[in-house]
Amino acid sequence: MKKILVFSLLLLVVQACTKEKVTEPAKNDNPVSLESILMQKRWQLVAWKSSPAFFGDTDLYVTSPPCEKDNYYEFKKDSIFNFHYNTLKCDPSEKDYIQNKWFVKGDSISMWGTSYYIISFDNNTLKTKGSQKFGPTVYVYNYTYKSME
Repeated sequence: MKKILVFSLLLLVVQACTKEKVTEPAKNDNPVSLESILMQKRWQLVAWKSSPAFFGDTDLYVTSPPCEKDNYYEFKKDSIFNFHYNTLKCDPSEKDYIQNKWFVKGDSISMWGTSYYIISFDNNTLKTKGSQKFGPTVYVYNYTYKSME
């Protein structure tokens, strides 16, 4: 329970921090748009790395509680996505899903009000990069999402 509380507090701190731009162009040889690929499937975070280490951890996914690892994204038309709390819930009173806005612009995808640079994508994998400044340190995060279909 203590781990979940610490992790939840860490997520709140991460959301409250200033985001810094990471300038790295997307690599995509796929003629199909990212928007259409995202809307055809459900997507689950499978990797989350930090550089430098964030409070001692570089692999933030591994240290995430199981109830966070089964969540997934469902991208819809009209720039809406559903973030589903899957079967393992950190809090039994959690809703089944929450809605938020998303859009793709150039080499970035915006979700949760934050832009993430697209490193690569195909029909089964989306890799993005974002950063945050926490105190004097800029942390760069690499995220990997896999299709659940």
